[in-house]
Amino acid sequence: MGIIERKSKDFIVIPICTRNEPSILIPLLKYVECESTIYTDCLSVYVKNRKLPKESRLIDYGYNHHYIDHSVEFVSERFGHIHTNTIEILWKSIKTDLRSKRITTGYLKAIGRFYFHKTLPKEQQLIFLRNHINSMRFL
Repeated sequence: MGIIERKSKDFIVIPICTRNEPSILIPLLKYVECESTIYTDCLSVYVKNRKLPKESRLIDYGYNHHYIDHSVEFVSERFGHIHTNTIEILWKSIKTDLRSKRITTGYLKAIGRFYFHKTLPKEQQLIFLRNHINSMRFL
């Protein structure tokens, strides 16, 4: 599961085993502040799909929720800001990185490495690695 902030592009990737309500809602409630605006597809965890018109499930948790039905469109024709392109681009970037490094196992480590390199400036990466190496000397 991935969550990305549109303006800053800050993101978090959370491993989940299944795309069910607890697996998705628990991290969402933990990492996204109430009253935030969330953009999703129509996965049944997010949207009551059996009702017509469809209704958000996330409004009950205090979120402003906009969703796009990918069976109809990928970007809202009426409201161009309603789309999932931001998270889709992040996933494409992660998959491209995995393919370029020929990663076929150990996805969690590889995604962790991707996160490390994408979220920390070079100087902070070096400081982290130096501190880690120095702490290993005393083991």
